[in-house]
Amino acid sequence: MQWINRKALDELLTTAVANPYSSFYTGKYRDSGIEADAEHFSQLPFVTRTELVHTPLVRRTFVAKEAVRFIAFTSGTSASVPLITPFSEVENYFFEPSLGLPVARPLIIYPPLNKNFGASFIQQCRQAKQPVSPIFADFQNLANSALIAKELVCDSMYATPTIAALFAEQARSLGIAGSFKLLALSSETLTEARRTELGRAYPNASIANLYASSEIGQFAMAPCPAIIGRGVSEFHVIAPALAAVEIVDGELVVSYGLNRAMPLIRYRTGDFFEAGGSCDCGLPGPVLRWSHRDADRVRINGMEFTVEEADRIMGGLPHMSSPRYQVHFEAGEGAAVAMRVEIADPALAARSEEARAMARSIERDLPARWRISSNATLQTAIERGLLSSVRVAIVPQVSSPGAKARRFVNHVR
Repeated sequence: MQWINRKALDELLTTAVANPYSSFYTGKYRDSGIEADAEHFSQLPFVTRTELVHTPLVRRTFVAKEAVRFIAFTSGTSASVPLITPFSEVENYFFEPSLGLPVARPLIIYPPLNKNFGASFIQQCRQAKQPVSPIFADFQNLANSALIAKELVCDSMYATPTIAALFAEQARSLGIAGSFKLLALSSETLTEARRTELGRAYPNASIANLYASSEIGQFAMAPCPAIIGRGVSEFHVIAPALAAVEIVDGELVVSYGLNRAMPLIRYRTGDFFEAGGSCDCGLPGPVLRWSHRDADRVRINGMEFTVEEADRIMGGLPHMSSPRYQVHFEAGEGAAVAMRVEIADPALAARSEEARAMARSIERDLPARWRISSNATLQTAIERGLLSSVRVAIVPQVSSPGAKARRFVNHVR
């Protein structure tokens, strides 16, 4: 699939190629021998995160130093080192933070907005057709954030699915869970199990799944009220903001030129989508349906583990509400793989005997319940010698913590 905003694409190619401040694209295309114009666009080589990480910042900054308004950076989880991206001033992001719903005061406990993109998000809130007043709280102190939300009568929330689930306990304790009319969630896969859980925790909230990228620097896709009402992970491309959107072998490839400091031409996002159904709302651009991101699936020893299934299993654990978990894959006996599941519950972990008893109970239950295909479970994998063991530990925190939930950690090389 390929969708092109021809006016934006022409402008992007003109400003990025033969740029007076950076030869990044000029050299890249010279080596390929392909003409850098809209007619040959689909033949241009891709840009990858690894390529950007290993290109010095000075060589991929496309404006004068004084035109750089701020610098953003990733956590470094995916590439072991952070990707640093310069951002210039953007006149219009074309994003409506209210998502067309009757909300006016969103609580922001979403790490990218709290850390890197707060100033640009404020601009988006002010310039929107339906302006909102964002309330920036602390995603690392959810108790304080709940007090802020109550005092300022917040009616919506920007968060990751994990943070929204953890915040629900604080919201319930202060009696404000029913005050939220919108949950705008991003940065993690929103599984059906997590969507159902959040629907129970915030009974009056519409749940919207958004797509954002630190490299792009803004929300690039968002649902309309009709999609939100259907409760599906589908998105409208924010058509005026993007120059091109492609699905190549299932992977989302974007071209974006509003950030003149670091324009992106055919950037491989590492996120996977499918062409979505039609929508009668009248918005331009394609509708895409979320599939997965690389980190959502682990294929090892002929077995496939998915976040969708892991969330289903963890959501059904007895006596545990929205546990934070992490699954580690390690070398087992012979060619088999060992599976270690960490469930973060500081209060329970402090009661060591009770924690061990709970862990043993879950260990006995998991193999028969956890599916790795339509007709196979962990127990099947154990019987076939693919999986040597399944161990569960109740811990104060997972071994590889971070603001963005990392569900699977593969130690087998």
